[in-house]
Amino acid sequence: MAIYRPDQAQLSFGVESVQGADAELLDGTPGSTYSHLEGAHAKGVTELTISTVTSGPFVVGEFVRIGAAISGSASSTVSLLTVIPYEIRRIEYLTATTLKLDRPTAFPHADNATVLEVTAALGTTMADGGGNTVDISIPSARFVAGSYAAVTVPDMAPTLEPKYFLGNTSKRNFTTLYKGQQTFAGSLPGVTLLNGWMLRFPIGKVRSGITSGTTYGSGNILLNGAAAKGDMIITVNGAGATDTNLNVLDIIEITDQVNSFTGTYKISRVVDPLADGAVTTIFLETPLKEAYTDDSVVDVMLAANVSGGVFTHTITESNILDTLTWHLRMLDTDEAYPFVRRSLGGMVDTMSIAASEGEMLQAGWDTMNFMDTLHNLEAQDTSSTNIYTDSARNLPGFSLMSDIDETDIDFPLTEPYYFSQGIVYIGGEGATRQEFARIRDFSLSISNATEPKYYVNSGRGGGRRKGPSEIREGRREYTFSATVALPDSEATTGTGIGTALELYKQLLLEGDYGNGAQGFNVRLEFIRGTSDTMTIDMPGDAVAATGLDEAGVFLRSAPLPITEDQMMQTSIDAVARNIKITIVDGEPVYP
Repeated sequence: MAIYRPDQAQLSFGVESVQGADAELLDGTPGSTYSHLEGAHAKGVTELTISTVTSGPFVVGEFVRIGAAISGSASSTVSLLTVIPYEIRRIEYLTATTLKLDRPTAFPHADNATVLEVTAALGTTMADGGGNTVDISIPSARFVAGSYAAVTVPDMAPTLEPKYFLGNTSKRNFTTLYKGQQTFAGSLPGVTLLNGWMLRFPIGKVRSGITSGTTYGSGNILLNGAAAKGDMIITVNGAGATDTNLNVLDIIEITDQVNSFTGTYKISRVVDPLADGAVTTIFLETPLKEAYTDDSVVDVMLAANVSGGVFTHTITESNILDTLTWHLRMLDTDEAYPFVRRSLGGMVDTMSIAASEGEMLQAGWDTMNFMDTLHNLEAQDTSSTNIYTDSARNLPGFSLMSDIDETDIDFPLTEPYYFSQGIVYIGGEGATRQEFARIRDFSLSISNATEPKYYVNSGRGGGRRKGPSEIREGRREYTFSATVALPDSEATTGTGIGTALELYKQLLLEGDYGNGAQGFNVRLEFIRGTSDTMTIDMPGDAVAATGLDEAGVFLRSAPLPITEDQMMQTSIDAVARNIKITIVDGEPVYP
């Protein structure tokens, strides 16, 4: 008998274009019912306004593919020479002119775009105008956080409220149960970091760019119109976009000419209507991490140089955090029945980064809140047709989606960061910064105080879907703790920063050196090799100063107890105002 084993489970993640919307270009096997959108629809909508239904009606529980087909046609054929995006959603509620969906759309859709009934997901490959073979189902949840052994899956946790009615037969027991709100919480602890892919999500944004060598192809490509954060389809300047190096899976660097920042992305498809090298549209594998202005420069990196390139990724704070899709695939021992769960709208509530002597650098998404979890379980025998009109698929949360396996995953191939490669600096600036060489362990924790919000919301699964309407960030807090074996002693009249009693002095000063609250700066640096480093600065500009929003790190505890240890040590606890993480490595694209 085949069984499901934990070691045959695979968790991958992707960035969402808007909260709760898994960004996946996915086609489907066509049914007979179709309609068209009335008016343009922005990404992130959960309700479609449609025109007259042909060969209908639509029914609750059916799946529809939005977009892709040529206007006025029910055909499911996806032409790679079109720029129309396409995705699949489930109907949870409907009227004659509206369809309410199981989750937000990930792409904008034009007026009169086709809304077509589909009966199964259709993952196929086709040839584009340049002769490239392209998978038309593009799962964006194709990243792994690192090496890990356990996952707390954000499965539904329902609230069931017992209610008591007066009656002779109750015998002091509840009479019935009512269903309350649903929560979806998960965690991914104890990840051995192989790169910094998972680090930005509790902090904010990442900006990436190449730092060594000239690795750009020929041609001059500019954005043709502004591109919004979260977009996965960008328009470039037509005939001026000729570049023989522009192909599927190429890496591009987009430089915003107005705001002077860069970002790197991988191409999943290029659209060249005339097959003459004049690209008009680029489909990306992951959503844009920031908005770009019109005429931003798109440079193509030569494939031969990407493999040996050095890239700098800078992670800094932003108010609004990007949300994540988790895709968990469990495979039975006969490798015949994959069980898939996909969790949506995940926001990192708390994350920790830690290292101990003799070990590897670890990180964890310690707590995360999600908006919903979908799955590939279609039906259950005792369920009635009252759940969904499409009774053959009667389980709430069932979805058509890509079956993402190991062939779709971008596995990191680098070595981990070791504690023995780390350096901790406390206090000072620039050349005066002092290394504390006797750090035995440290932990940096980030808390976002996220809160799921529940609003009045009709039409979600006939009242069965009662998860959060959105998740909002609270006040952010950074805490830093470490076990420090005291450095060499010096005379009590000494003033050096890197000596045994410096932490005790900092505790006495309370971060005020005579001009107001300032604190000190801390740098954690891991050097994995030449042009391969991770640097964490607190505060973000590496310079603690007085004034609003300028302070650094403040000690809350640094006791000097007398113990049986061979040398004096202290366990410090500190709070930091902000941080910045800078990673230099060979990964061209961070999600």
